[in-house]
Amino acid sequence: MNSVLVIDHNAATRTALQKLLTLQWPHIAVITAETGPKGLHLAHEMQPDVILLESGLPGLDSYQTAKVLRHLPETQFIPLIAIGQNQETSNSQINGLQNTCNAWLTGPIVPDDLVKAITSVRTSSTLSV
Repeated sequence: MNSVLVIDHNAATRTALQKLLTLQWPHIAVITAETGPKGLHLAHEMQPDVILLESGLPGLDSYQTAKVLRHLPETQFIPLIAIGQNQETSNSQINGLQNTCNAWLTGPIVPDDLVKAITSVRTSSTLSV
């Protein structure tokens, strides 16, 4: 695995995820975006191996962002993991994300659960971690 894209509007969460990921996989690049549109641009440009997507993005919301990622030829096969608090997200958005993403994690994030989810989605997409 070469890179992970973290799309989250909270700077502290992006930093925490970046630290957690680089502790687990010191050789990977962690790319961050604070909005859905910036995340879409970076996903298209950088072609990360996995995308972590906050479930409560403002503006272009998480479900809309995930749908665009699934429809673009360059990003449609990149594993998506939605991360969020159920109280931040409507039921329809939760259902949409669960149907669009490869995995769903509820916060606060447990590091072992995140590592297992990333390993699982990478394995199921037949690429090695």
